[in-house]
Amino acid sequence: MLGRILLSTSLVAGLLIAGCAPQRSLVGTWSGDGGMMPGGSITYTFTQQGQAEMVVAGNIPPSNHRMEIRAKGTYEFQGDKVTIKTTNVDTKNLPEEVAASVKGQIEGSLKQPQIGTVQWVSDREVTINFGGEAGAIVLVRDGTAPNAEPSAAQ
Repeated sequence: MLGRILLSTSLVAGLLIAGCAPQRSLVGTWSGDGGMMPGGSITYTFTQQGQAEMVVAGNIPPSNHRMEIRAKGTYEFQGDKVTIKTTNVDTKNLPEEVAASVKGQIEGSLKQPQIGTVQWVSDREVTINFGGEAGAIVLVRDGTAPNAEPSAAQ
C-alpha cells in the first residue's frame, strides 16, 4: 500500500514538474543563411510584444548588386507553431523597376499568414519549416553563425 502511494505521489509530482516547464521563447534576434541569393542572409527579430521583423539581404546576380527586403508584422508562437502576419514590406537598393515588382509579389504572397513548424536544435538554434518554396530555415539566436554541418533536423 505504501509503495502505491509513493508511486502515485511520484507520478503526480513528475506531471506537475513537466507541466510547469516553461515553453521556449522565440523572443530575440535569429540569423541564418539567405539560401538562394549569393552572399545572402536572413534575420528574424521577435519581440515580447508580439512584433516580428524579417530582413532578407543578398547580392543580385549577375551584377552582384546588394539588395534588402524588410517585412514587418506580428507573430504568435504556440506549441511548435509560429504564425507570422506581415503588415508592411520595404525594399532597399533595388532598381526602381525591380523594386515595385518585387514588393508587389511579396505583398501578394504574404497576405495569408505564414505558419511554420519550429523544431528546437538547442536553446540557440531552431529550424523553422514553412513548407512549399520557403522550405526549412535554420536560424541561430543573436546573430551567431549556424553550425557548418547540417543538423539532423533538416
